[in-house]
Amino acid sequence: MPHIRINKGHDIQISGVPNNNITNIKAHDTLALLPSDFRGVKPKLLVKEGDNVKIGSPLFFNKLNPIVKWASPGSGKVNKIEYGPRRVIKKIELLLSDEQQHIEHKKFKNSDIIGLDRDKVITSILEANIFPIFRQRTFNIIPNTEIL
Repeated sequence: MPHIRINKGHDIQISGVPNNNITNIKAHDTLALLPSDFRGVKPKLLVKEGDNVKIGSPLFFNKLNPIVKWASPGSGKVNKIEYGPRRVIKKIELLLSDEQQHIEHKKFKNSDIIGLDRDKVITSILEANIFPIFRQRTFNIIPNTEIL
């Protein structure tokens, strides 16, 4: 990622002072996940309309690598699933509930992390469905699997 350095600033001529009013924004009722935002992924659904999901529960996986799953960013009910041409999944819409529940996963203490082996760390990441969050692509991270 390039580092942008500005040598000369720009003086924006704005008169007056900003308002001290603070506006509270209402929380959204729905949330949408667009599988097309993830490059190189052929999504296969794990949920259907009407299913209840929690934060962290898997919504879909990659057909090319089924062990990598995408987690739900919110808790609620799957409201609508939109398909595009050739039944490609365009959008998964969730109707959020008032109380956001999440899936509990095993927690590690700082002292335990030092002693973990590579396979245990990777297994924990995959079980928690957080592998897609990592930006760097890693190949052959799990023994006896295809390219990840």
